[in-house]
Amino acid sequence: MLFAPVQRYLPKTPLSRRDNSLRAELTHLSTVVVRLEREQETQLRRIAQIQQELDEIKRLIAKIARQ
Repeated sequence: MLFAPVQRYLPKTPLSRRDNSLRAELTHLSTVVVRLEREQETQLRRIAQIQQELDEIKRLIAKIARQ
């Protein structure tokens, strides 16, 4: 064996602290997901409005072109 095995002491955190940190992380992630969903809904709503406005412009142009 070229290198002796290196043993490191990593103290284990108590279960309750690990659970709290996991819960905090999950809460943070769920908050981020909810915010992203809201932003996406807003963007999709705005895209729908723009599409409606474009459709109206196309109808007006088609109407003018027929005259």
